[in-house]
Amino acid sequence: MNISINSNQASEILAELLIGGVIDRVVYYVTGWELRVTQPGHDELVLYCSELRIPEQRTWEEALKLRPFCLAPGNEPEDTTAAIAVFNVVNSVPVTATRLEAQGTLVLRFHGGRQLLLPGVVEGVDWTWQLDRDDENLFTCDSGEIFVNSALLKK
Repeated sequence: MNISINSNQASEILAELLIGGVIDRVVYYVTGWELRVTQPGHDELVLYCSELRIPEQRTWEEALKLRPFCLAPGNEPEDTTAAIAVFNVVNSVPVTATRLEAQGTLVLRFHGGRQLLLPGVVEGVDWTWQLDRDDENLFTCDSGEIFVNSALLKK
């Protein structure tokens, strides 16, 4: 059963689960992303999110309009920049820190200061991100509120 949790408690548990993990599989849909996180000696985790962003979003979008890239505007240009950032860390750069920001945004920090943002509030979407293990939901962010599987809470 999942229950509402405050961001401090959630941050501690998320750090235990994700720090040291490496994203080794990425699945993209127009409506979201799946990021598999693995690390030796731990269970495989899957982060699902409706949006994935980077802090330098606008800078990257502008740079990709220039040579040598010259990417034509597409349906989801912000997803192109997020994909480049994700593939820059896939299979090689572990998560070094996690942070929960205001309104449930999950920040994954990687070596070298690289970051991925999973927004906690997305216009027109209620469920925004979740973390699963073996098809069991561990965390869900629903319109900024964080819910955790009660089995993860330390007694």
